[in-house]
Amino acid sequence: MLNQVAWASQTLVMGAGVYHPTTSTIHYVKPSGVSITNTINRVELAATAAAIAHGYTYIATDSLSTLHQIKKHLLYPELHRYHVQAIS
Repeated sequence: MLNQVAWASQTLVMGAGVYHPTTSTIHYVKPSGVSITNTINRVELAATAAAIAHGYTYIATDSLSTLHQIKKHLLYPELHRYHVQAIS
């Protein structure tokens, strides 16, 4: 997964991508965070979700935080019900 943080006209722009080396396929992800929800964790989770949505079963990431968030959500989904970055 690729993560990118860039400043464009004083606005923080974040994005990520999923790359499949065998087919050279790239999927770009724009997590659309605003203010407090515009974090690198959101970008990494969005990239992981995109990889799963595109059917990839082997995902390489260096984000231990993302792996812990996914495990926590699978085991205790009620803890994310009122999370600031939860989907309403």
